[in-house]
Amino acid sequence: MPRKAAGRSGPNSGSGNQHQSDEDIQRERVWLNAFKAADGFLETQSIGLWIAAGIWFIFYSDAAPRMPSLHYGASEPTLVLASCAMLCSGLSGSAPKGTWPSWRLLWHVGWCVVFGCLSVAFGTAHFVGRGGVPVAMGYPGLGMTAFCAVAAVGAFITFPGFGNKAPCGCSAIFGRIMVKLDGIFGLLLARSIMSEGEWKQPYGAVTLATLVLPLGMWSLAMFLCTTEAELLAVVPVATLLHLAAAGKSMYLADHPEVILSVGIALLHACLYLPFPLSNPKSNPFFKALSNFATRWHKLITNPVSGFGDEGD
Repeated sequence: MPRKAAGRSGPNSGSGNQHQSDEDIQRERVWLNAFKAADGFLETQSIGLWIAAGIWFIFYSDAAPRMPSLHYGASEPTLVLASCAMLCSGLSGSAPKGTWPSWRLLWHVGWCVVFGCLSVAFGTAHFVGRGGVPVAMGYPGLGMTAFCAVAAVGAFITFPGFGNKAPCGCSAIFGRIMVKLDGIFGLLLARSIMSEGEWKQPYGAVTLATLVLPLGMWSLAMFLCTTEAELLAVVPVATLLHLAAAGKSMYLADHPEVILSVGIALLHACLYLPFPLSNPKSNPFFKALSNFATRWHKLITNPVSGFGDEGD
């Protein structure tokens, strides 16, 4: 009873506090929806990048020039676009309820710039080409131009603002070092392509842009990610990239590149070993793998509801 009297000390005090509380709830709801929309854009962008990778492989891979680089196996636009698709899909669910690290905000804006440049590159090649003569790109070229333009606008309008709640970093030191080395490798690879690539030949500018810009975004994400959820999302992507690069290098009969890529992929796989032996559950990678195996074991061994015994 005394508490009620104190709470109603003035005629409008109770309604004012309630009104303020409603405003706070509304602001938080808008804030959460903004980050939810940004994560949804990344998930949708992942699907678009998968489609773009398929379009490049079907319509452009034979005509695109081979760009000189530090690693020919990894210098494949289809592989880079597919890796970015997996990366965006993984990161879209790694920071729920607005717990984005600060670098994700600038990285999100970076996609607006990247897709804008890619739209210009595809559009210029289709309508202008080299020496005023358009390159025969057809409907795939128009589709890629439109997709990149829409994605650039989408990245801009879904930017959630700078009101993020910065999460804590991950204590998995070896995992953080591994992905930072992946980021450095990607940046060096992008630099070698950009400095040595022949952009004046047919499809040269488009190939250069499709390689360097998404690869740069992939490398920055690898270098800057720090939280446990981010590391768990990006390490499988990096492992698959190195394995695919090893396959491409094997096709090109470049054995040193095959050995390098397979070795790096194995180092990534070692993160999932049960270390330290005294407390393997403290290793987030082993813990995630163990939980994944447990879920699959339950899915296989437990009967699905509605498909039990015939007498039920």
